[in-house]
Amino acid sequence: MSVPHFDVGTVGSTARFEVISYLLRQAAGWLEENAYVELEGAIHLLAELAMVIHALAQSDKPADQHIAHTLLAQLAYENELVDLLVRLFKDFKPTQQSRAALGDLVLLAAAILHLFRDFSQKEGVVVARKAPAKRKKKTGAAATEEEREEERAVETGAP
Repeated sequence: MSVPHFDVGTVGSTARFEVISYLLRQAAGWLEENAYVELEGAIHLLAELAMVIHALAQSDKPADQHIAHTLLAQLAYENELVDLLVRLFKDFKPTQQSRAALGDLVLLAAAILHLFRDFSQKEGVVVARKAPAKRKKKTGAAATEEEREEERAVETGAP
């Protein structure tokens, strides 16, 4: 994703997680209420915020990088944004929502995935991972050597 380098100035210096979190809660409420005009505005604003965070992360200024790191860490561990994105894609209604809203939604998802990928590569962390489902253990003659190896791999976390 190519984002032009620019000085984000006051936007970057005043960016706070509380504002983003409030917008995410409002967007979830608008999705429940089928208030698509407001929801489309929120999606567009979130996409713009993702690009601002990306610009902050790419900045040469340590203060901008610190702001981006803090926001990304909070977004990565709160899961509000990821949960909302999944719901927005699942509940998208092409007969009631515009193509521009779908474009903004795709842009938002791509920007967030890109940001999380860069964040996890720099920090050496996994953004989100579901635990593998545990299978019932078979005992006696029904259990084969292969099943036992799979169970050991799941227990130890090996691929």
